Amino acid sequence: MLLPSLTVFVFAAGEPLLAAPDPATPTLESAGLRLRFDPAHGSVTQFLDKAATHDHVDADSPFALWTAALADGRIIGPGEATRFSWRTPSGPESGLEFLWRGFNEVDLPGLQVTVRVRLTSSGATSRWKIALDGLGDRRLREVRFPRIAVARQDDETLAVPIWMGERCRRARQLLHAAGRPGRRQWEYPGLLSMQCLALYREAGPGLLVSTDDTAFLRKLFAVFGAERDGLAAEVVHVPSVTRDGEERYEPTYEVLATAFRGDWYTAAESYRAWAIEQAWVRESRRRRGLTPRWLLDTALWVWNRGRSPGVLGPAAALQAHAGLPVSVFWHWWHGCAYDSGFPEYLPPREGEASFRQALARAHGQGIHALIYMNQRLWGMTTRSWSAQGAERYAVKGPDGKLAPEVYNTFTRAPCASMCMGTEFWSRTYADTAEAAVGGLGADGIYMDQACSSLACYDPEHGHPLGGGAWWMDGFRRLEGDVRTRCAGVKDVVLTGEGCGEAWLPHLDAMLSTALHKKLHEFRFAESCLVPSGRISSRVPKPAGGPARRNSGAASRHSTSRPLQKPLQG
Repeated sequence: MLLPSLTVFVFAAGEPLLAAPDPATPTLESAGLRLRFDPAHGSVTQFLDKAATHDHVDADSPFALWTAALADGRIIGPGEATRFSWRTPSGPESGLEFLWRGFNEVDLPGLQVTVRVRLTSSGATSRWKIALDGLGDRRLREVRFPRIAVARQDDETLAVPIWMGERCRRARQLLHAAGRPGRRQWEYPGLLSMQCLALYREAGPGLLVSTDDTAFLRKLFAVFGAERDGLAAEVVHVPSVTRDGEERYEPTYEVLATAFRGDWYTAAESYRAWAIEQAWVRESRRRRGLTPRWLLDTALWVWNRGRSPGVLGPAAALQAHAGLPVSVFWHWWHGCAYDSGFPEYLPPREGEASFRQALARAHGQGIHALIYMNQRLWGMTTRSWSAQGAERYAVKGPDGKLAPEVYNTFTRAPCASMCMGTEFWSRTYADTAEAAVGGLGADGIYMDQACSSLACYDPEHGHPLGGGAWWMDGFRRLEGDVRTRCAGVKDVVLTGEGCGEAWLPHLDAMLSTALHKKLHEFRFAESCLVPSGRISSRVPKPAGGPARRNSGAASRHSTSRPLQKPLQG
């Protein structure tokens, strides 16, 4: 039986580029960059930005160029190969091709790993690609590639597009805060609104790591600590596999490592030049003129919770006083407990008749309302959880188990994330949305946790295990179903928490609360509405009412935690 093989190639696009004359050191060189690799194992030993005369690689802390984790827990890398070679392949593109073979000592005698790296003939961009052949029935959990130890700079800053974007000037310190190297990673599509991260010196040399994936395949971008207060960056590729494994794994996209000079804005400009030409921008609802006029005309948002007199009444008073269009972003309108009773939203807290009549009066005053409905949570203590056998359709980890999440800090009642790849959850959510819009008169749905995604390993759900594009495919089907059901009543507005390029064709607006450097809004301002003017009116907790979330509630966004508070300088 053939077992996995992993290959790495390095190429130069455009006009043929000359490799360094030293045959003992694998080297690629263009007008803007020089890349060198360790001749023994293939680690990156130099990433020289010629214009800045700055080497982005920490040569004292080399890392294996790639690692691969198997489903059985084993991790392999270049060190397990007994044969390593490289060559300059013939053809229109010159470059380097690396090949690792001979993994007999880890019971993978047929494994071959290939890596390709190519340089653009102009500019300062390198392109990287990896392939594993001969996997047979072996399942891959993840591949980390490329892995680059980043050289320290004065005034060093890490910029990560965590939704609207965050930056950190103390990344090395935070990654070593516990006295040992730490790690932070963020998923795309999901918490990362775009597929990149950047490390740079303010107004100085910078390194942008990105991917050019147009299919929304699951991946993670990571930074982690190394010895001697080192810092490294890598991309984690999550294969989509069948129960029997795959013979070959090769991501359909490339990783790009680009040298630049500037700051986060410069990095965003570089990424935007490619992203603005992609289908998700052309097909965004705003670009296609599908966003309802009232949403675009809203000048002020009232973010409130509770029964209609305490929500719609203040909104009407504000609109009369300001003389501007006001809309309502309405939490805890529902009859279930917040952050534990979902998706048992109906009937409304104040009853159907009262709620419907209040909305009708608000419409007469020109006020519209978005109501809250979490896009993926099901309370595990609800009657419906047991009655409908919802556990069967929840997200499962590699061990086949649920990962309960607790957000209600008063009751501590657990919730489960439902799998977007199941028709059951899509139908359940669409049924409730249809009832809220068609039956109650809501103008739209705020889909909390919309701009996020999870990996699921339940073989009974029918989607590929782990990675792939199936989560976004499921969201597209859900969005289409809700809009189709509501079309006979009104042009429903769908909005979501967070922001992300993958959701531009599906959401009319995105909510993000970062208040500083807005990477995503800079890139896609003309493609999606990101409301920023809002007033929050707090109301007291009703006696005997269900517990509401407070500022101490756990974050729903991801199991990955930001490096520090959003965009702190």
